[in-house]
Amino acid sequence: MGAQIVDSVFTLSFDSIGTMTLGAILLLIGYWIKGRVYFLEKFYIPAPVVGAFLIDVFYQPFVIWCINVLC
Repeated sequence: MGAQIVDSVFTLSFDSIGTMTLGAILLLIGYWIKGRVYFLEKFYIPAPVVGAFLIDVFYQPFVIWCINVLC
């Protein structure tokens, strides 16, 4: 796993084991959140979508901060 800034773009790179681990953890968290939030069950939102949205919610502010501070 590595993190670097190339041409003002923050980049995370994972090897295959890191990618599978992160995906599995987010999938399990997605199932856990989906089981607790009625709205997600009612409208049949899949657990992988919930997990992907979760990573986006936490990653996006960091990207915006990097753009504002570094550029």
